[in-house]
Amino acid sequence: MTHPDPLVAAFEAARVDPRRFGHRAHLRVAFCYLLDLPLEQALARYLTHLRALTVVLGAPEKLHATLTWTYLALLDDAMHRHPGLHLDALLARCPELGRDGPLLYYAPEVLASETARRRFVLPGPR
Repeated sequence: MTHPDPLVAAFEAARVDPRRFGHRAHLRVAFCYLLDLPLEQALARYLTHLRALTVVLGAPEKLHATLTWTYLALLDDAMHRHPGLHLDALLARCPELGRDGPLLYYAPEVLASETARRRFVLPGPR
């Protein structure tokens, strides 16, 4: 499946400029995937391309599995709760999609752990 969004195409080709690929750009790619795919498929596709991108950029250690899973799940949930809203409107309405959103579910020390970086860690009691 080829997505018409040029950012998605660049992401999948591992040709994004890392200086311009911040939090919102990550969410934009995930949003595009979730428009077309169920969460499970979107997550698999996103992780596959993000891993490849981090390798091409020489920074595979930057991939954070727990944050990636969490943001895609939060975005998918927001899209279902607010059908039809575009990404900008979702970001305005859903603060959990912001940079500190995962801290609503995870202790900072959990997110800082090597385990959470390597693989998805379920949130614990807060």
